Amino acid sequence: MPKLKQDHEISLQAESDDLDEVMAQNGVTEDQLANSHKPKVTGALESKNQAPNEAAAAPKRYRNQENTLLKRARNYPAKPGKAKLIAMYGARAKVLLKIFGDQIATEKQGETQQEKVHKLFAVNYNSTKKAVTEKLDALSENMDVYFE
Repeated sequence: MPKLKQDHEISLQAESDDLDEVMAQNGVTEDQLANSHKPKVTGALESKNQAPNEAAAAPKRYRNQENTLLKRARNYPAKPGKAKLIAMYGARAKVLLKIFGDQIATEKQGETQQEKVHKLFAVNYNSTKKAVTEKLDALSENMDVYFE
């Protein structure tokens, strides 16, 4: 079960404080921004001024959502998930057994084909060898008669 996040993990206060720090580093004041008379700049100043309030409110909103999700997770029964997981592994095992069986059948089929080819090769080899031997023997006899 997931745990609640720590306050420092959801706090936006550091980001809000960074706004003031960046303005100070760049020598910009709130009065300068307010007196700029440019809508984007004055809008940015308004957002900057709302940042502390937003930084304070954001963790509360997060906690509400977090609590809702965790309550839902705690109340959700684990049994349907467990049964589905067991069913998934069962289906996986059936598929793997089928694949393994198919591999064995294919291997046996391949071996049977190899045996047939070897037998056919042996028959052809032996018949060719016999025919060649008979011809060479006949030729040898003819030559023996011719050269005698």
